[in-house]
Amino acid sequence: MQRIEENGGLDYLVWREGSEGTVEIFDIAVTSHREQGIGRRLVERLKEEVKPQFIFAFTREGNSVARSFYKGIGFTEIAIIKGFYGTENGVMVGIKL
Repeated sequence: MQRIEENGGLDYLVWREGSEGTVEIFDIAVTSHREQGIGRRLVERLKEEVKPQFIFAFTREGNSVARSFYKGIGFTEIAIIKGFYGTENGVMVGIKL
């Protein structure tokens, strides 16, 4: 796992490199100032620094904030995964670069 940080580590993105140019985002946390593009900047830094061919992530089906965030930065919903989070479905999102 690797981490990209901003604002002294208050805001961060945790990711890992997969095979064949893929990157999986495990966590994005923006605690300092929401709605100011920090999450978008973290993803842009990931794109610039790692230069992956494809980025994907999972979120809870009921997490409308995360789903809206990913959609707003160009990710598409790839699949609904039943029971991914135990009693809640997961949504796989991704973007081809």
